[in-house]
Amino acid sequence: MHGRRLWVQIHIWIALSLGWLIALVGMSGSVLIYKAELDQLFHPSGQPPSRSGPPVEISRIMAVAYSLFSKDSGSWSLTFPQETGEPYRVTYFNNDLTLDAAEPVDIWIDPYQPGLLRLEQAGGRWLEDWLYRFHSTLLLGSQGKGWVAVIGGVFGVSMISGLYLWWPWRKSKFCGKSLDFHHWGGMLSAPVLLFSIATGLYLAIPQQWVPWLHEEKTTVQQDSSQSPYASKRLPLSVETIMDRTLAAFPRSQPRRLSFPENPDDFYLLELYWPGYADTPKGWVKVAVDVYLGRVISYQLPPHQGVRSWLEQWIYLLHNGSAMGSLGRVVLCLGGLFPGVLMVTGTLTWWRRYQRRKKRRYELLPG
Repeated sequence: MHGRRLWVQIHIWIALSLGWLIALVGMSGSVLIYKAELDQLFHPSGQPPSRSGPPVEISRIMAVAYSLFSKDSGSWSLTFPQETGEPYRVTYFNNDLTLDAAEPVDIWIDPYQPGLLRLEQAGGRWLEDWLYRFHSTLLLGSQGKGWVAVIGGVFGVSMISGLYLWWPWRKSKFCGKSLDFHHWGGMLSAPVLLFSIATGLYLAIPQQWVPWLHEEKTTVQQDSSQSPYASKRLPLSVETIMDRTLAAFPRSQPRRLSFPENPDDFYLLELYWPGYADTPKGWVKVAVDVYLGRVISYQLPPHQGVRSWLEQWIYLLHNGSAMGSLGRVVLCLGGLFPGVLMVTGTLTWWRRYQRRKKRRYELLPG
């Protein structure tokens, strides 16, 4: 019983000291799971009307973006639509004094009849950015991931201690009371919450803490010589660049294209390759010569054993993308349960505290 009382105190003090912070982290994660759907809900103009036929050339898409900002005033990247009917997203980073260079501009363009659908500066996504920074770093910058890992580990201890205290000591039936709801809610949500804690810890633990969990990317150098710009060769069209690169990497699918800022720079094409995770961390990054269309170098994601699997899939498991619509719903509901457990647990603790206080008062002499 002394050990049980110790775990009761640990469970209570974790909840009273960090419980509400843990609940906010969970709720922010639940919102981020559906950030794409929420973006479409609040910005319906970003979706073009349904049309048939193939999308237009990339050069025509970029012409719309260049008509809004000077082509030579900043850096440009193009994100390809992954579903039929989705718009292209052009991201513009300003390099002069006309805009804040720290805030890129996103431009959504109709893929069938090139035209502006929506233009938004990064400041317009302040809520999404704030939620992401809070969820991943607690708004503490580069040191925040370590603190998130610590809080996640403490929450895991709280969940395990709660399960230990409930099972098999307490066999209560659900009858609408906060104590019973706390018990059953904790027991039913434990698998989802422990799964989220485990995957979140991997993402939050800084690489310098556990370097053996992380694998370095592999860069393959094809041709390090510079383009013959001095020979006045004209640059190839972006469509030719795309065709030659995709021919060198069959079965790949384009995800993002970064345009050269200077004449001697190169295109950087990021590709989804079957077998790797379909996230920026799992994309193959290919540097392509502007004038000859040859592959200069390409960077592969990690591809060695268990660490490769971790690097590629933990993120998709954590946000539910790897488990379909049902998995996302389950994880979203699981992220809300720390708040529910905090409310019911706090009410239970407060009622017990008041009862003990009343009994002590009744036992006083006179």
